[in-house]
Amino acid sequence: MDAAVAVAREAGLDVREPRLVRDLTNVLVHLAPGPVVARVPMTFTRLRGRDWIERELRATAFLAGAGAQVARPTRSVDPGPYERDGYFVTLWEYIDHAPERPLDARRAGEALREVHELLATAEAQGLAHFAHLEEIETLVAMLELSPQEARLFQRGLAAARRAVDGLDLTLQPVHGDAHRANVLRSSAGPLWNDFENICLGPRELDLACNEIRARTGKREPEDDELLAGYGDFDRNLVSLLIPVHALFLAAWSFVVAERRPEVRPNAVHRLGWVRDGFDL
Repeated sequence: MDAAVAVAREAGLDVREPRLVRDLTNVLVHLAPGPVVARVPMTFTRLRGRDWIERELRATAFLAGAGAQVARPTRSVDPGPYERDGYFVTLWEYIDHAPERPLDARRAGEALREVHELLATAEAQGLAHFAHLEEIETLVAMLELSPQEARLFQRGLAAARRAVDGLDLTLQPVHGDAHRANVLRSSAGPLWNDFENICLGPRELDLACNEIRARTGKREPEDDELLAGYGDFDRNLVSLLIPVHALFLAAWSFVVAERRPEVRPNAVHRLGWVRDGFDL
């Protein structure tokens, strides 16, 4: 919070009542009383540097400028990224997100298709491949895992590599972490958020991501409404991509669990999706 507030004040923002909004993969700080939120990544900077943050800013600014329903970088000052005390800080427009507000999931699905249509025309240079296999290998080598967990990751990596090598896909920029929890429930409607995992992949990757979240917890009617709003897609491809993407999500969940131990059961659960999906 100190880094976020310092950056905001140096950028010329009037910050008198900073309020912590969220503390998980990112620390989010509402820089009240102004309509700006600071975002400070707490995990991804371990492997990814300034470039990936700049790509996220460019992509969301492009999407918002084209009329997509996304949370956008602030336009009142330079959105960053800034570096302060070892952290990267970016500045975003404040959204009146209310978790208790009903989600128009069908509209969220329609908005995701619009995002995909626009991203098909966007800059793709420098984006990672959707399987993130090298990144996962690096993470697994850094994590404190049980022997069983380590074996599952190694087998999952081999299975994911075989699965990906056997697919002939059209790749384009996609969200990379598109699930209902990354939709802000604003008074103006659903807004897609958190494009930090933007990557090159098939559009079905984002639908596979939402399916993982839906099947991990209690499936809600909104999950099916989102799919209905999205429209036509390859359901077989979604099924094939679920264990591939679950491997990526599981690896980063274990990273998050290092500073938030309560997340570890969720990480183990996602690794189970890898085991079951690949029949390991």
